[in-house]
Amino acid sequence: ETPNIVLIILESFVARNCNFLNPNLKQSITPFLSELINNNSISFTNCFANGIRSAYGIGSILTSWPVLPGKPIISQVESGFSNNSIKETMEIFSTLGYNRTFLYGGDSNFDNMKGFCIANGFNAVIDSNHPIVSSNKDGTMWGYYDHIMLSHLIDIANTSDKNPFMITFFSTTNHDPFKIPAEYEKYFQDIHTGNKKYLKAQRTMAYND
Repeated sequence: ETPNIVLIILESFVARNCNFLNPNLKQSITPFLSELINNNSISFTNCFANGIRSAYGIGSILTSWPVLPGKPIISQVESGFSNNSIKETMEIFSTLGYNRTFLYGGDSNFDNMKGFCIANGFNAVIDSNHPIVSSNKDGTMWGYYDHIMLSHLIDIANTSDKNPFMITFFSTTNHDPFKIPAEYEKYFQDIHTGNKKYLKAQRTMAYND
């Protein structure tokens, strides 16, 4: 049986705040992921980014192409052409029969995420403007909190009549201003942050975990 796939792309999830990648980290930031890594999972412990923004990473993850000089792949006009060079790798899952959905808590027109996905074989893009999402108002300047979007992801998966499906979710909460939902504050009071950005992100990363 062909498996369904959920691909989660975590915004700015730096190794320095991951317990399974940083043995010197004294606070417990990623207990769930640490447990996941220890249960027959694969963890790449030497990862190096050659892009300066998430848009570069999204392009590489979705196309298997490395970051190239200039604009991110997803923002290049040519990537939307029907004969573009990356279309073959982008449509492998469609060829295998997958119904593909891109899920994002913000406005997916940003960095041309929506245009790129639709032009390259995604069946649907669900973002903050979509009717099933837009009734929620709780989030940051970047979009709705990730737990809200994960609830929608689960609903989409549970009600999908199009199998196999592949849902790609790009998170937003672990980004400046590093704010977590008020109802989750009580769970992370023991996590101490600092002035540097990666230290400010420790609570939002714990929330994501």
